[in-house]
Amino acid sequence: MAFPNNRRPRDVMSATTVNRALEHMGYASGAVTGHDFAPPLYSPARDGVPVEFIELQLAHVERNR
Repeated sequence: MAFPNNRRPRDVMSATTVNRALEHMGYASGAVTGHDFAPPLYSPARDGVPVEFIELQLAHVERNR
């Protein structure tokens, strides 16, 4: 898991936590968000890493189970 939750180890960090950390680092609110980091994570898929593995790392869950 790329961004684990400190309080709930089996859960992921909230998007708000990531965005507040970016603001704390000096980025203006909304200028950069946690989702802005997702596209570079997909580049390993071009190198043979299964997209399903990347989706799990990003904590994406199939909605239509």
